[in-house]
Amino acid sequence: MPRPAFAFAVGLASLAALAPAEAGPCQVYPFRLVFAADSATTMNAASGKDCPIVARSEEKFAIDSNEITIPPSHGGAKTKEKSGAYYRSNPGFRGGDNFAFTLCGSDKGKPGCSTVRVKVHVR
Repeated sequence: MPRPAFAFAVGLASLAALAPAEAGPCQVYPFRLVFAADSATTMNAASGKDCPIVARSEEKFAIDSNEITIPPSHGGAKTKEKSGAYYRSNPGFRGGDNFAFTLCGSDKGKPGCSTVRVKVHVR
């Protein structure tokens, strides 16, 4: 089976970890992101606090763009340069939220994009 052209480890822990990665008031469950395929992860966030999701590369490639493609309903999201996103719920909100961001780039002249769907549990 051919290797995917792009692969990222997303989150702050290894892909083998079963528990979410912690970054202060946030926990991001790690997952594997392959360009040209959608991915999903779960985040636990403290109400009203910034929570980052960082894409870490396993292979070398160029990321040309990063945009929020589905905004959250109960807060805001913004891109983190070309490597991920930040989420912040509305102050005082508790419950579920969702958002998505899309990374696009190229490897050896081949373009590709991946949309990351994030399910957020705000506590």
